[in-house]
Amino acid sequence: MKNIIVKVFILSALVGLSARNVFSQKPKKTETVAINGVEIYYEVYGYGAPFLILHGWTQSSASWKNLVPLFSSQYELYLVDLRGHGKSSPLTDDFSIQLASNDLLTLVDQLGLEQINAIGISFGGMVLLQLENLPEGLRT
Repeated sequence: MKNIIVKVFILSALVGLSARNVFSQKPKKTETVAINGVEIYYEVYGYGAPFLILHGWTQSSASWKNLVPLFSSQYELYLVDLRGHGKSSPLTDDFSIQLASNDLLTLVDQLGLEQINAIGISFGGMVLLQLENLPEGLRT
């Protein structure tokens, strides 16, 4: 029983230390932009090749912040709040995955990103799967 308590304590201590690093990480840019009739919020961290990270349904960009210290030295991370989530505009009656996908393409275009890497979980993954007619050279 003592071994389990010690392991749990060590794990808790490690999680606590990593959480402190996450919250001390400050974005180099935060912005809300008007896209397709809604406001889309995003944060940018790190340097390197652009890497978009998309959250799941009912989540926000905050759910990915634990990855920032791991990848910000290799990638310029874009944590995006998709429409209807986080600091972006609330859901509307005409909501669809395709609209969220169009928002993402418009955002990428407005940011002037020619090539991207991207990952999404759940809803964010479905948004990425809906990307059609990608501009030449754009990859997810």
